[in-house]
Amino acid sequence: MIWTIITFNESSTINSTFNAIGAIFGSGAFLAAATMVAAMALLGMVVNGLQDGAKETNIPKFLGLLIIFSLGFTTKTSVSLHNELTGNTVKVDNIPIAIAVPAAGISQIRYKFLEMTETAFSLVDHNRISSSGYLSALNTFANLRQATVFASCPSGDSKSNINGF
Repeated sequence: MIWTIITFNESSTINSTFNAIGAIFGSGAFLAAATMVAAMALLGMVVNGLQDGAKETNIPKFLGLLIIFSLGFTTKTSVSLHNELTGNTVKVDNIPIAIAVPAAGISQIRYKFLEMTETAFSLVDHNRISSSGYLSALNTFANLRQATVFASCPSGDSKSNINGF
């Protein structure tokens, strides 16, 4: 199954991030390092339990965490990064489901919340964030300032001095 993550504007950063995650989990080095850490943690828990007179070793808790880790980080899937503004879609492989599923879920919830907010508070001209980007409102303010302040105020001109002449 391919999980879809919706992005806006510049999606190269999230694309690079997911490519790095795919490269890390695609090789066997991460799994080998995680296995070594788990073995050292199990050894530490056994030694700690023996020092306390073998009252409790918490091995069932450790095994539960090990099962959750192995299911979440050894099972890999593909992620589709969809840029909503440009329509570009990039597929990234070897992403663990413990990262892909929450990221896709949060992305879908965020997009649905954005659509509901735009429906409730949209203007007549339908200049929506989902179609024009997050910075479109700032661009409108910058153009308004450029048209009004700089045209009528001599101190706003780059050729004027500090006194406005």
